[in-house]
Order: sequence, then C-alpha cells, then structure tokens
Amino acid sequence: MDRLHAIDVFLAIAEQGSLTRAAEALELSLPSVVRTLAALEKHLGVRLFNRNTRRLPSPTKAAPTGCMRWPSARSRRVGAGHEPGAGRAPRAASA
Repeated sequence: MDRLHAIDVFLAIAEQGSLTRAAEALELSLPSVVRTLAALEKHLGVRLFNRNTRRLPSPTKAAPTGCMRWPSARSRRVGAGHEPGAGRAPRAASA
C-alpha cells in the first residue's frame, strides 16, 4: 500500500464527505477508493469513519480512533508539493 496515496484518499473522503465525491475529486474509480480506505484501515487497525450505506459523517465526526487534524495535514501535503492526483493518469470515462 502506498501510504501517501492512502492518506490523500482519506483526506479527500473527509473533505468531500462522500466516497463517490472523493473518487471524482481524485479522478479515481470508486472501487479503488474503497479498497484504498479498507487497506488503510486494516494497516492502522482502526475504522476511520463511522459510515453506513447512506452517508459518511462530516470530518469532525470521524471515529475517535481515526481523528486527525486533517486541514493541517492537507496543507502540509500540498505545501510539500504532494498535490493529490498529480502524476496519475486520469481514470477511463464511464460508459
């Protein structure tokens, strides 16, 4: 698992409030975002979002074990030249 990519995915989900919108923002497929989140949760041994089939919570309602200072984490990642999705080929358009 590429940990930096996984953190980008986590931050996009927190910012967008939706797996689907995060996938669109990152120009990734929804299954890719779901797999990346699952791999990150498995690696960390915690569930990062209390989620159901209808919605994700806002970033401030992340599971206590998964809370992080995501706005400052995003600014550090972008400030260090790690713009999410940079250098990746765009995903194929859906039919």
